[in-house]
Amino acid sequence: MSFTEIEANDFNLNIPRYIDSGEPEDIHDLGAHLNGGIPERDVDALDAYWKVFPTLRRALFAPGDRPGYAHARGPASEVRNTVLEHREFAAFGDRVLAGHDAGASRRQDAPGVRVLPTSSRPCVVCCCRTHVYG
Repeated sequence: MSFTEIEANDFNLNIPRYIDSGEPEDIHDLGAHLNGGIPERDVDALDAYWKVFPTLRRALFAPGDRPGYAHARGPASEVRNTVLEHREFAAFGDRVLAGHDAGASRRQDAPGVRVLPTSSRPCVVCCCRTHVYG
């Protein structure tokens, strides 16, 4: 932000004036709506997940009948089970829990740390959400 631009706006330092905080527009693909299929760009947008779970994408999506479109390998009601039962997802959960267990004794002795009771189902707190496995 240049001083000239601030001066041109009468020294108004209202942050929204200078920062675009709008949500990205949800783009609808009319071709997908009318002809079926899932736009590959929507699947590609989940690239951060595919880097962690490289074969999960193939477990969930197959090439579509038209270039640039995929289709789901199963019904939406089965996506959760497909992910939870996938070997890469299970291995990821094991790695996270192993790291948690390895540091548990050090954390329990740290000042100000309370040990909370846990359920019989392991869970992982990640990105402000709790994921329960099993």
